[in-house]
Amino acid sequence: MTASEAELRSQLAHVLGQKLEDSSESIDARCQRLEDIVRHADAAGHRTLAFTTRRHLGTTYQTAGRWDLIFTVFARCLADYDSDPDRYGPGAGLSLCDWYLTVASGMVEFPDISLAQIETALSEIERRYGSSAPTMREIHANRRYLAEVRGAWDDEERHHRAWLAAGGTTAPDDLWSLVSEIDRMLLRGDPESVARAMALARPALAGQVSVGRPPTPIQCLMLLPLTRTGEHSEAVTAFVRARRALNEGMYRIEYRAMLIEFCALTGNERVGVRITKENLKSFTDIRRPLGQLRFATAVAVLCGRLVALGLGSELIRPHGGGDTRTARDWHEQMRTTALDLAARFDARNGTTAQGDQVRARLAATPLTDFLRLEPTASPWRPPPPIPPGLSPEHLLLTAEWYAWREDRLEADRHLAALADPPPPPVAHWVNALRAMLDESLSFAERHERAAQSYRLAGDLPRQLRHEATQLAQLAWDDGPDQALPRLAEVLRAATRLGLPRLSAHVECEYASGLMAAKRTQAGFRALARAAGLARAAGEPLELGLVLLCEAWHRTTGPADRALAVARAAKDALLAAGAPVVVQRGYFQLWRAACRAGAQDWFRQEVDRDLAQLLPGAPERLSGQLRLWRGTCLVRAGRAAQALPDLADAGAEMRARGGDTWNVTALLGIALRAAGRVEDAVSELGDACDQLATADLRRSLAWPELADQARRALAESYQSIGRPGLAVAQWDQLGEQATDPTEALAARGEAARVVHALGHVAEAERRYAAAAAEADRQGRPEQAAELRRAEAACRQEASAGQVG
Repeated sequence: MTASEAELRSQLAHVLGQKLEDSSESIDARCQRLEDIVRHADAAGHRTLAFTTRRHLGTTYQTAGRWDLIFTVFARCLADYDSDPDRYGPGAGLSLCDWYLTVASGMVEFPDISLAQIETALSEIERRYGSSAPTMREIHANRRYLAEVRGAWDDEERHHRAWLAAGGTTAPDDLWSLVSEIDRMLLRGDPESVARAMALARPALAGQVSVGRPPTPIQCLMLLPLTRTGEHSEAVTAFVRARRALNEGMYRIEYRAMLIEFCALTGNERVGVRITKENLKSFTDIRRPLGQLRFATAVAVLCGRLVALGLGSELIRPHGGGDTRTARDWHEQMRTTALDLAARFDARNGTTAQGDQVRARLAATPLTDFLRLEPTASPWRPPPPIPPGLSPEHLLLTAEWYAWREDRLEADRHLAALADPPPPPVAHWVNALRAMLDESLSFAERHERAAQSYRLAGDLPRQLRHEATQLAQLAWDDGPDQALPRLAEVLRAATRLGLPRLSAHVECEYASGLMAAKRTQAGFRALARAAGLARAAGEPLELGLVLLCEAWHRTTGPADRALAVARAAKDALLAAGAPVVVQRGYFQLWRAACRAGAQDWFRQEVDRDLAQLLPGAPERLSGQLRLWRGTCLVRAGRAAQALPDLADAGAEMRARGGDTWNVTALLGIALRAAGRVEDAVSELGDACDQLATADLRRSLAWPELADQARRALAESYQSIGRPGLAVAQWDQLGEQATDPTEALAARGEAARVVHALGHVAEAERRYAAAAAEADRQGRPEQAAELRRAEAACRQEASAGQVG
């Protein structure tokens, strides 16, 4: 059924009435909605509506980076206008002039569009619209930009002067002309030009002049120059503020590339990797070659640093989907992409400017050993070298030791030290371990492949070990009916081998299968047998894993028994030197302590464990303990005191390439409590969105952590003068809070902020809704308070109407 013109205009008004940053709608979804309106308007012959919608669609394509589609949409609008100018009116002609200038500027960023085509477009604009001073000014700006991309600096200067003569400005309160002037001076690169760029930038960075919006582009441009001149504190401040602004708004990908390159050259490779992961999908989606060139160059610089630091095997997985590759592979791909794009631009431009820029950046050396950009940032510490001359068998056994302790980095390092390809006798062992470490596979698939490889190697004990683990997981995933009988067969085969360690592991997995079948008492008896076998074998890791399994299943029953088992599991895992797995031990101990009302005892236990750590204990282990002590302090309402523990724990975790959203949330809460509000916003922004998911909430040390983090973020936004963003967080908390009391308080806070902003009618509506919720919760005092605020809004609105 074809929609009427009125319906289509209503749909368009609805789309345009929503600010994208305040809407849950994605940019792709908005493009789709506008495309649908255009399609229906064309089909029904609503030419003026189709023209208007295409104009807005072009702007939306620009925001989405889909420049290849802008050219087609613009050409259609121009042809429609030329066919019947009177239909669209003089306002449409002026709008097309502005759009044509933007399109001509975009053409510069596509190497397949020739210089002749760009000049033809500019000449056409001048022929059509060139009588007006604003139009001539923008034509000169476009020609200047083309000369800049070509590296033709004499032409660039000539067009810049023509732009100034036509009314252009580099006034300190004109953001984009200021950005353009700073950028062109930095690209020239001579000392005098760089000094001028810094003189122009400093007042905006210091907040001495207002440019009408956040000076984010200037902050990004000045990161490296400030570092080169030793103004490190200013560079750090610019980075923190720019990163927050880029996360909150829509900016070109070039600015994110500047953050990545800055991280790579200041010893902050870990921070750079996180920003890269956040933006790789945008790089894949963007259809603007010059932006792709800038981003690819920055990522190549970063990954080149990782390779140089011995981290080439680190996996980098894009947020939002996409290929997971090693830093070495990303370096090669991005380097090739950047050089290829630069060569295409240079072929079009008749210069070597873009290639020269890329090659210079790829060859850049760090500007400083380390510049602390975040509370948890720390310089990269190389792991101890693996001694040369170790046998393949020794390397494999060591890699396996780390793999079962879930220390992927060390396992990878020892596998990488093997000859490639490995000697035939150990090739199957290598395949098994690589399967265990392959994060692209499900847990059951990893162990299935490992079992197959050990079967080919003729290693029955290891084959049975992995088969048991795979089958236990299948019992939970697909049901125990088929998996449990097969587990019993594996257990009999392991028992015949007479190896206590193997039997302990398989018996534990069999117990897990029994639990999946709800045969709880039989499962506990099997776990008791497994624990006895692990003790007999003298294997603290096996014992710890068995007790950890038992603690997991003792969520009901006597709390003191669950607490004792969890403590024994934690102690065994500590003795095994397994800092990754011991985290699960503390998590189970925390759960048991909360059930028993023994949170204070838990913190004392952590303090004792920290005091008893031997010199030379893994830093990862001390980091885990400090994390739990910080968790206890935050839970007890002493978040500011937790900051040293949480900062050190987070630094250790991130130094090894790890990061978990609960640590980030805890750290953000502590920073907020300590008055470090801007740092708190940086930590909490992404963490709150991730912790909103049900799966992550279930994995938290306590469910209310997600709510406490959201509250801290809302309060932090209010502290830095961003009330609109604060309202969005209060609204989220009102919808998602675990505790209804917290949700009600959040709704009241949102109403108060909206009222303070002067939106009286909206505040009245919010107060009324919150009061109704207070009534539903049986909170008459809060309901009365909210209704008084509602009435005050109503009176204020009436007074305004009378006035």
